[in-house]
Amino acid sequence: MIKKYYVTCSDLKVVTHAHSGPQAIFFAFNQMGNQKVNKLNSIIRISERGHEQHPDDELFLLADMFTLWILNKNWNGAIDGLS
Repeated sequence: MIKKYYVTCSDLKVVTHAHSGPQAIFFAFNQMGNQKVNKLNSIIRISERGHEQHPDDELFLLADMFTLWILNKNWNGAIDGLS
């Protein structure tokens, strides 16, 4: 089921619809070029209630999610020259 998510990480604030929190983060990363983002925190917060902090928000490490996003964007099922 698709839900509405609020993705917050310092200057990055995106509202998107996705199947999961991680997918919402990927959509937010895709939109970073459309926003003025000068600063990112090491934690990304995902909420279904708004950009302000809530006790039931999901937290993800920026470095982990950014790595997964890059791999997801570049993975085409090939080995890409790696042995």
